[in-house]
Amino acid sequence: MYVRPLLRLAALVGIVTTCYITVFREAIGLTDFTSMDERILFGAQVVEYRDVQIIGDEDFIRRTEEALDYIAEKDPESYELVWRNISGAENNGFAALNPSTRHYSIGDATVNSGLEPYASMIVHDACHVKLARKKEMLTRMEEERLCLEDQNTFLQRIGYPLIDIDAALETRYWEIYPLFRNW
Repeated sequence: MYVRPLLRLAALVGIVTTCYITVFREAIGLTDFTSMDERILFGAQVVEYRDVQIIGDEDFIRRTEEALDYIAEKDPESYELVWRNISGAENNGFAALNPSTRHYSIGDATVNSGLEPYASMIVHDACHVKLARKKEMLTRMEEERLCLEDQNTFLQRIGYPLIDIDAALETRYWEIYPLFRNW
């Protein structure tokens, strides 16, 4: 009888707590983990690799370094896009991007999906930053299509199966609240 309302309340408290922590971190500028105290406070390791600040555990750092190396080796043109548009990578459990800082966050599902899919997602996020820097007036659907096309260009160059862009756009995945994006 009381289980369903309690579950709703627990979910709401969890969401509010997570939102508060995220807003608090952003409000006081902790998203870049620039000081030793911040690294210790949040238990994150910080590594600078190929001009990208990588924030996370050892496994995330290793996989991100491998993905950046893979992009650079297999597709220099896509690596140029990444190099110009990505300055930070963070593994905090959900997918989001801040074009103004050029930092992306990514969930474990993408990081653990394999080298090629993770590398292609980095290319996808670099496209978003590129478009934001150009100040293109696009709908979110148009922007996602362009970034999926860049992602597919990379996937085609490395001989990996392509994303069905129309099917991906039909899901409207970008409308999912960032804290629930576990990819």
